[in-house]
Amino acid sequence: MKNTKDYLKKFENYLYEKEKHPRTITKYLHDVGFFLEFIQGQMQEKKLSENDRQQEKRRGGRKQWQLKGINEIDREWIFKYKEYLIKNYKPASVNSMLVALNSYLEFSGNRDYRVQLCRIQKQIFREEEKELSMEEYQRLVKQAEKNGNLRMSCILQTIGSTGIRIGELPYITVETLTKKLVYIQFKGKCRCVILPNSLVALLEQYCERNHIREGSIFITKGGNPVDRRNIWSDMKRLCRETGVSESKGFPHNLRHLFACCYYEKEKDIIRLADYLGHSNVETTRRYTMISNMEACRGQLELGMLVGEWFAGENVKRISESEKVT
Repeated sequence: MKNTKDYLKKFENYLYEKEKHPRTITKYLHDVGFFLEFIQGQMQEKKLSENDRQQEKRRGGRKQWQLKGINEIDREWIFKYKEYLIKNYKPASVNSMLVALNSYLEFSGNRDYRVQLCRIQKQIFREEEKELSMEEYQRLVKQAEKNGNLRMSCILQTIGSTGIRIGELPYITVETLTKKLVYIQFKGKCRCVILPNSLVALLEQYCERNHIREGSIFITKGGNPVDRRNIWSDMKRLCRETGVSESKGFPHNLRHLFACCYYEKEKDIIRLADYLGHSNVETTRRYTMISNMEACRGQLELGMLVGEWFAGENVKRISESEKVT
């Protein structure tokens, strides 16, 4: 392997063999490419003496070094890379990039060089400026119908009723409406999604109205599955038209809404994990957070203040306000 392109090509083939999703592969290649560029910078710092640096500076450029072998990578540089990420990126982004790096190190036979992810304390309440509420969801659906965009209305209600990912939408076909079951092969896993009776009735009417007899239900005029980018742009447009914050206008928020509604109704995180297709319940915990900070604050009113000197109208007012909340 003579340069980073060789490394990345072999790594790409490795990820395909592991049956990683194309978008996952694209992200891993981007993150690992960034890591290799960082390493080459470290090599330059190490291999160029101070005199070399001065000479290169006078020449108006720096000597370019290429990785000649993966064993040239020093473990200390990997730790420096992690420190650089921590200083410049949010913890969740750091962990995402480190996951890609660890996959690359495993591929290259350097399992011992893998690094620990950053520990992030789980947030117990959802950020209201990002989470889509049921009332906002209903506004988006009704606005889509008002605009005459029944396809978008049905897409919103399909994801909201099942919790599927936007990439799984093509699996909703005319044929699945008869069995009311959808078998989805996605991200290397196969799972079964149950379609609620109410959703089946809605989609059957939609198919009849649009003369859709077979295959994927949500298609373009040319008969191809609807593009995810169009769904994103349509959601943003609906947000602007209804006064919903555009920061909430993305399809995965519908999956969040489904999970939150289900958990608030059933309080069954194990079954919710099955419905969402999560192998690890810890992943599902993100969807079970209390709705907002004020609700968390209300839960902490446990009647622990018993000192008589503080008793009075203030305490009474607080207690009454909590009951109202």
